Amino acid sequence: AASDVYKRQVQYVVMFLREKQLRQNVRFATQAQINSKSRQAKENGLQNTLSVLLRALAKTSLQI
Repeated sequence: AASDVYKRQVQYVVMFLREKQLRQNVRFATQAQINSKSRQAKENGLQNTLSVLLRALAKTSLQI
């Protein structure tokens, strides 16, 4: 009977550790996705800013 209790405790620990690892993987994947979207938005913003500046520069160059 005592060995059954021990086996059950070991099973709970193994289940707990697997669940913990799974949650860490999910958290990592979620954070990676957020970072990717943030990086992409930042790159798009920089590209938009650059194109606006280049257009403004082109207009002023033509007027000179």
